[in-house]
Formats: sequence, C-alpha cells, structure tokens
Amino acid sequence: MVRGLLLALLCWASVASAAQKVDHLSVNQVVSRSNEPLNLTMNVVGDPFVVQQLRFYLLQNGNRYPLARQMDGDFLIHLHSQVPARGSRIQVVVTSLFQDEPDKLIYFNIDLEPASGGAPTVTRKVAQDASVAKATEVAPKPKLRKQELKLCPMEGRSFWSMARETAPALGVGHYGAMLALFQTNPECFPGGNPNQLICKELRCPDPDSLREWQDEAAAKARFKELMKASGK
Repeated sequence: MVRGLLLALLCWASVASAAQKVDHLSVNQVVSRSNEPLNLTMNVVGDPFVVQQLRFYLLQNGNRYPLARQMDGDFLIHLHSQVPARGSRIQVVVTSLFQDEPDKLIYFNIDLEPASGGAPTVTRKVAQDASVAKATEVAPKPKLRKQELKLCPMEGRSFWSMARETAPALGVGHYGAMLALFQTNPECFPGGNPNQLICKELRCPDPDSLREWQDEAAAKARFKELMKASGK
C-alpha cells in the first residue's frame, strides 16, 4: 500500500511538473514600424501561472527595455514599449521570473521594414548567450515626479487581489507588485504593515521599484519577512 501511494505521488509530481511550462510562444502580429514605440501581439499556450512569470523586453544598444503587457483571452498577449524601436531590425527578448536557468532566453529577431515591402518578418531563437543575459535592464525615465505618478485604483478590492490583477500590466509577479506598491505608498501602511492599508487609492510604482522586484521568489521571501515583522 505504501509503495502504491509513493508511486501515485511520483506520478502526480511528474504530471504537475510537466504541466507547468509554456508549450508555444510566437509573434502573432507586429503593428508598428521603425522609430515608433513597439506594438505587437504574441500567441502563447501554457500553464497560466507560468505564463504570468514570462517577462518581455525590447533589446537595443545592449539594454533591455521592459514591454508592458495585457492578456487578451487565454492565448494572446498585447505588448508595447514606452521607447521607440530604433532601426528596422530589432530583438524582442523573453525570459522568466524562475531562476533555474537565468541565462536561458528566447528572442525574436524582427525586421520591421523588409526589403520585399510586406509585413514585418520574424525569426525565433532560444539561446544561452551571456552577452545578452547580462544586458542591463533599463526602464525609460518617468516623465512625472513621484508625487505625480498615476493612480492604481483599488475599486473596492483588497490589497492582495488588487496587486494580483495589476501585476501583469506592471511587468512583475504578484509579490513583486505588492512590494512595489508598498514601497511607493509608505504613508498608506501605518507601522510598515502590509495588512494595514488605510488609503482608498494608491500611486502606481515607479520604474525603479518595479526593477527592484523582478525576481518573484525574492519578492515573496521579502514579503513574508514583512508579514512576520508585523506579527501577522
């Protein structure tokens, strides 16, 4: 009986592990041209949690610029940049918050203005390229000062659920969103307690806060430390 139980648990673990992956990722459509903010859609098929961990960047001049994302149904992601895509040939880099293979990247070479004059062309490659993996992540400088950051509305939601629903648009994981919001709005959490939200609206995090919490595992560990320190 014990042997059978162990075998069942092993099979369940194998199935769960196999399910947590991205089965398909491709560029669906590019709707921008060179020297314009990048605007494209991607098809994605995979475990929803793992898809949420994917992060997308425009790579140019050795820097990675985060792409804002918005899910459209279960299989389509809209991506756009805040900076122009310089030149007719660009790269979009896809990585993950999971740290098991931090140098493994999927990147798409996109020719925005092919010689044939048709639609942009795309080629895909998976690489472990140290020069690409170590590229500096640079977010565009915010146009507004911190006190003028746009608002992330609560709309009657709890801090937990609001952060979870806002995280994909911010380009971080659930815990990363909570920490970035927490750091950007210290006056809304008396005593530094994440459970004591007193504000009805929060300022959206600035790029510096979002870059600090790109690693979801580190963000989760830090959030648990804050909760423990607050006695919760």
